[in-house]
Parts: sequence; structure tokens; C-alpha cells
Amino acid sequence: MKQPINCATAEGDLRALKNEKAYVAEQIVEGVAAIVPMSLVVGLLTGTQGTKFEVATGDYNKMIDKRMAEIKAQCNIQ
Repeated sequence: MKQPINCATAEGDLRALKNEKAYVAEQIVEGVAAIVPMSLVVGLLTGTQGTKFEVATGDYNKMIDKRMAEIKAQCNIQ
């Protein structure tokens, strides 16, 4: 179950997700096929703060993009 969107923290959540995408892009350039996401982002994506799991970088980027779109839509952020 995903963590509910909190518009009061939306800007910070979007910054964290954007930074994580930059990290993933860096890892892809270095040839990494899977990563362990930072716990804050895992919590934003899945609602399971502190859980660690390894994800394929392409799938993970799609999860981040989807969550960013959900936050922007619900909180009316451009």
C-alpha cells in the first residue's frame, strides 16, 4: 500500500524523488543494472519506510515518474 500523498510535504517529496532519479541515472551510466533505493524514496513509493529492496533501474524510474505525477496532480503542482 502506498503512503498517502501529503500536500504539505509535496515539494520536499518531489525534490527527494527528483534527486533519486538523478542518482539512478548516474548508476545506469556506471553500468549498474539494479539498485537498493534510499529508504525515504521507498516510503514515498510504497509506504514501507525503512524497507530495502533491490529494483531494476528502468522499473524503478517508472515508479518514481508515476509517483511524481500523482503528487503533482493531487497537490496541483506544475
